Amino acid sequence: MLDWQSDVRPVLAATYEAIKRGDEVTATTDIESINEVLGRDSSDDQTYRVLVALKTQGYISGTQVGGSGFDLIQLEERGLQEVAGWPTRPGEDTYAQLLAVLSELIAQAPTAEERTKFERLRDALVGIGRDVLTDVLAKVATGGGPLVRRSITP
Repeated sequence: MLDWQSDVRPVLAATYEAIKRGDEVTATTDIESINEVLGRDSSDDQTYRVLVALKTQGYISGTQVGGSGFDLIQLEERGLQEVAGWPTRPGEDTYAQLLAVLSELIAQAPTAEERTKFERLRDALVGIGRDVLTDVLAKVATGGGPLVRRSITP
């Protein structure tokens, strides 16, 4: 069984790093380059097993070569979201940016009263949750319809 934090994510991050170091035109890499980034032997079986799992789950695409090779590896949208900071849906990145700006404002607030106001706003946003706020921000960002539809009764 592969563990996300200790087995899988490091290989995904190394894939991104190997692609950045490689050919910018094709934005591809191979298993040897990934193992180089990881500091592993060029034919490490663990890296191959993880790449197969990442391909199966839609994080990467690539060509499996022989019993332990992988070539023309590219990050798919899901992989780019995980390691390159691509938003997972409209509003997702805006939520993180909003919280970062609020943290900055809290740190730089000239008065305790102003700092408290920003802290309350941040706490309220965190309290309603990322998913709810992301849905609202997505509606605003995409110019979606009304957030709340009301029925009109005669």
